[in-house]
Amino acid sequence: MKFRKYLLPTLLTIAVLLSLALSVAMWLNPARYGSRQQSNTKTPAKTESVNKSISYVYSPVQAVYADQNGNQELLVNTSVNSVAEIKRQMHDYKDASLKTISTKSKDNYVEALERPNSFLLNYTSTVTMKLVDAFVNNRFKNLPNYEVDHIVVPTDDSNHLYLLADKEYKIYEITVQKHDLKGLQQIMQGDDIRQVPASVQMLNNKPNVYTENDFNLQTYRYLVSSQSEDYYVSRLLNGENSQNVRVKKQGNNTNYTDGNNRQLTFNEKQKMVDYNDFQAKPESLSLTSLLTGGYNNLVTLGVSLDNVRLYDHDANDHTMTYRYFVEGFPVFGNNGQGSITMKNVNTETVRYRFPLTSPQVPIPNGNDTVTMQSTQTVIDRLKELGYKQSAIDQIHIGYRLQKDPSSTMLVKLTPEWYIRYNGKWQSYSQLSGTTITTN
Repeated sequence: MKFRKYLLPTLLTIAVLLSLALSVAMWLNPARYGSRQQSNTKTPAKTESVNKSISYVYSPVQAVYADQNGNQELLVNTSVNSVAEIKRQMHDYKDASLKTISTKSKDNYVEALERPNSFLLNYTSTVTMKLVDAFVNNRFKNLPNYEVDHIVVPTDDSNHLYLLADKEYKIYEITVQKHDLKGLQQIMQGDDIRQVPASVQMLNNKPNVYTENDFNLQTYRYLVSSQSEDYYVSRLLNGENSQNVRVKKQGNNTNYTDGNNRQLTFNEKQKMVDYNDFQAKPESLSLTSLLTGGYNNLVTLGVSLDNVRLYDHDANDHTMTYRYFVEGFPVFGNNGQGSITMKNVNTETVRYRFPLTSPQVPIPNGNDTVTMQSTQTVIDRLKELGYKQSAIDQIHIGYRLQKDPSSTMLVKLTPEWYIRYNGKWQSYSQLSGTTITTN
């Protein structure tokens, strides 16, 4: 009886002492416990990130086919990734050598872009030969590390292919040992690749793919993958001073800092993350170093690289932008959603900005489509509205990312034109004040 009499008070005393101990521990080191408490209310962190090879992240993003008469078609990825299919046929080049066959000739450059019986593979941003070499299974490793914007792959010449650089309109001819072209020629014989009539035209002295007619593109709903704050705190602030991580909450922002001059800021409303490392010390600011270093940083970051490609590199401030892609088209969202940016501020400081969520799994969205007007129609309409064509750097098809009202785990992806006007990407609906309607 005496034992039962004192049992309940004893248990209550132990519970109070444990609660006090935990409270003191959390007060002394909030980072260790605070972030883990948050992770209980979010999607659990993945044990492994979905990583892709450097050749995947820095592969061309667009393929255009020209038939024997020079008629060109933009290849749209629906059930088949056209760039990946072409890449599979570009792995067995032997005895590669390179020579420059033209420079500073706009006419020669346009002629090379329009070469009949060929695939034109386009990068959205300049890369170097080191990355092209990775794309072709290390068959060009002994070639000079020139800059490249396009690859021309003939389907009627088994000894040559061509690399094009928009700067100074340089054309490089690569000679290789004769190889079989049957696989390349068969790509266009299947029914799985959608073909949209197009042409390569110069827009303010830079190549741009123009679609010739109106055509429909599918809308999508995607299941998003989400990571917790704790996941990134562990990956990016886990070092010698990880015990000194401090947390500060300010409005929608939660700031984490450590003793190594590194800082993480999570914006709960935007679902975006800003990371600053003031002692990163990149090897150099050369394009090759920035691109290879950027890929390594993506791997360290631990974001899913599935459907992620390089989209833009600003040589003036050393900023690289990577985007998620759907059907071969880039994803754009408010506040940076759909993209990962890395800025090398100087030789010691890097800044990242990336989303906590990413589109991963498409789900059925009925048969809703959007009619895409031809490229020239879009440009003409903008001119009518008072915009200057000379201020249009590029015009691309993209997918606008929006929240799906039916679920926090879904996003809507709607195709529309995106225009880089005065150096800033904006949607056609923003510039024109129009509303997108589905069919």
